[in-house]
Amino acid sequence: MLARLSDLQVSFERYEHPPIATGDEGLVHWEGIEAVHCKNLFLRNQKGTRHYLVILPEFLVLVLPLAL
Repeated sequence: MLARLSDLQVSFERYEHPPIATGDEGLVHWEGIEAVHCKNLFLRNQKGTRHYLVILPEFLVLVLPLAL
């Protein structure tokens, strides 16, 4: 993704932090960063044949139906 952004001449700044489980845990790492803070959810179907990346603002809650 970073290479593609560079190819398209999209300017960006990259920030890294250790893995976190909640948005609240991320607050200490995001101090001073003026941006929308997001969470990434990696999902796949039961067969493992389809994969999805869902990106949401950190304050939203996504409720997914459970497969039976």
